[in-house]
Amino acid sequence: MILYRDWAKSAAENATQLAIESRLLERHGHMPRAYYLCHMSIEESSKSLLLSASFQSGVQASQLSKIMALLRDHKKKISFVVQLARDTSSVLAESLKGKEAELVGHMNNLKNDTMYVSASADGGVTTPEQKVNSVQVKDHIQFAERMAELAKAMSAVC
Repeated sequence: MILYRDWAKSAAENATQLAIESRLLERHGHMPRAYYLCHMSIEESSKSLLLSASFQSGVQASQLSKIMALLRDHKKKISFVVQLARDTSSVLAESLKGKEAELVGHMNNLKNDTMYVSASADGGVTTPEQKVNSVQVKDHIQFAERMAELAKAMSAVC
């Protein structure tokens, strides 16, 4: 279905733009939002790769609502990236063994934590800056840039 191809290409371009904007924020010291945008870039790359695969495998128009539901699910897009990493590296596969679901939940929570101030039951308040302190944002941005390149390459093959 042509829609999948066109959607994949547009999603890959959007992933690239999100990665660029993330890098700009990181260079100016805005780490929580830099992380958030690179995370969204990775999800958008995931979407593009799934759409490219849908196009290349001939998924029918009658499946569009299922495809759309899949692509709205943030955890499924994160899970796809984790599976891709696991399937392309034996070292990652070994270190991820049995931890995939925990990692997906952690990544989704970190994405949310970099956007919102939260409070705990004991009265503590945590800011996005505090949550992102332990994250190597530059590494995540580099990964987002590579995923966007992969998404662009795969959508160009369609």
